[in-house]
Amino acid sequence: MISFWEFNELGSAGFFNDSIGTNHFQKIGVNGVDLPIGPPFDSAHGKVGKSVRFTGNTFLEANPTTGMSCNSFNPMNNQCNNAAYTFGGWFSLNDNFSGFSNLFQRGIFGSPGQRSFTLGYTLLMDSLTLYKSHDGTAYEFLQTDINLGLNDFNYHFIVAWVTSTSLNIQVDNGIIYSTPTINANTFNTGTLKLGSSTSLPVQAAVDQLFYYNRILNTSERSLLWNNGSGVSAAFAGGLITPTP
Repeated sequence: MISFWEFNELGSAGFFNDSIGTNHFQKIGVNGVDLPIGPPFDSAHGKVGKSVRFTGNTFLEANPTTGMSCNSFNPMNNQCNNAAYTFGGWFSLNDNFSGFSNLFQRGIFGSPGQRSFTLGYTLLMDSLTLYKSHDGTAYEFLQTDINLGLNDFNYHFIVAWVTSTSLNIQVDNGIIYSTPTINANTFNTGTLKLGSSTSLPVQAAVDQLFYYNRILNTSERSLLWNNGSGVSAAFAGGLITPTP
């Protein structure tokens, strides 16, 4: 399964379609989501076509289809056994909140019993963190190096993937940050959220967001990176099945 969001709709409508799957985003939050005039966040300044901008306590939300992070689902404990999935996209950060800010998550990281996975950014350290929970409460995490230089208005290609044995983050097709996991499963709960919750604000533009229900290999991630130019949903759809 794959989802791919291009964010080419008018932001005022509050809906952003999944170009390949059925996980369509709807605008939630107190400040709204828009495509304002003026670089780097207007419709002419997406990485590929238009983009969506978040300001403060704002996020998009989608009800994910069954098995969003599952290859083998155990209904007894609501866990995806030996979960393996990849997500990422182009993020242009202009953050002014020194603490941790949600970028993309499933479930609610701040609520025990409702955690699945979360990718976030911390301005104070200029670093990324990937969290994953197997039971909705306990979690393990991976943090990148500090001073990545991400909060610079430029688009950066951020990819995260979870396997049964590791958590991984890569920025701009460069160094891969990785750490072993303690538990192979991922808790299968909650909606998808792009942007912040009310307590974890973020200022960013996002474009060409994707989710694959498997691990992308090095060549596939490089294809999506496309020498720093990004790709369309039509191209990304060709990677539904593994490349040779």
